[in-house]
Amino acid sequence: MGKRWVLNASPVILLAKAQVIQFVPQVCEQLIVPAGTVEEVHRGQMSDAGRKWLNHEGAAFIKPTGDIPRAVADLGLGLGENQVLTWLVQNPGFEGVLDDLKARRGATGLGLPVIGSLRVLIVLKERRLIPAIRPAVEKFREAGSYFSEALIQEALKLASET
Repeated sequence: MGKRWVLNASPVILLAKAQVIQFVPQVCEQLIVPAGTVEEVHRGQMSDAGRKWLNHEGAAFIKPTGDIPRAVADLGLGLGENQVLTWLVQNPGFEGVLDDLKARRGATGLGLPVIGSLRVLIVLKERRLIPAIRPAVEKFREAGSYFSEALIQEALKLASET
């Protein structure tokens, strides 16, 4: 069974800049990009590749979300994160793809499943859609991602690239 993922802005931006976002739908049974994520990507300064994907192939995955539940709103997150978590609350069986630490902690506190952009790279490699994650990780760094060196090393280890 394929993955059921709902993407936040940072993963869209980073995966697009790493030139691997086109492979994400191939590992997903269902892929969702909330309208709030799209708004954040279009507002950002570093999202040219993400914007391009959302305006073309990614447009097929854009969906509105319902009203934000109180428990999600109380976390004090941004629009995209709120809508990703709202989708997870309203649609069990999905995983949120979030890199923001506060959003990940909030999701975990609500019992919602989340992964990050680095895990997406590992899945793409496991499915043989990319030969290695290291080049994409370097693109993440060039784009100004905030992954700790320890987290990056753990991802490389999981991808058998250390």
